[in-house]
Amino acid sequence: MRPCTIIGNVGGDPELRYTPDGKAVCNFSLALYAGEDQEGNTLTTWVRVSCWKDLAEIVNEKVKKGDKIQCEGFLLPVDIYQRDDKTTGYGLKFTAWSVKAMEYATVDIGEPSIKSEGLKSPVKRK
Repeated sequence: MRPCTIIGNVGGDPELRYTPDGKAVCNFSLALYAGEDQEGNTLTTWVRVSCWKDLAEIVNEKVKKGDKIQCEGFLLPVDIYQRDDKTTGYGLKFTAWSVKAMEYATVDIGEPSIKSEGLKSPVKRK
């Protein structure tokens, strides 16, 4: 897997839960701008984002529906499913090691971190 960066708007408040062995995991949906169709309507791609451990708890506390954020991490294989109307749907999943609030983020080329309000991700890349 290759690292990538996605930027979008949070579709709903993050949901925090814990695995049986006590690890925190936070999930939220992220709406990515995908251009416009021929009629000028905005096209949106939805991605399901997961954060783990300390980053999960920070994201759950600080990120809210509607926030514009940048996530760095790994895109996972496409999830293929059947909708209620029997059509095929495709879901994108992403595991983030870094989350930045775009309203406060500055351009940098350093280690990934949560930049807003002085937060720093405890996750380190190798």
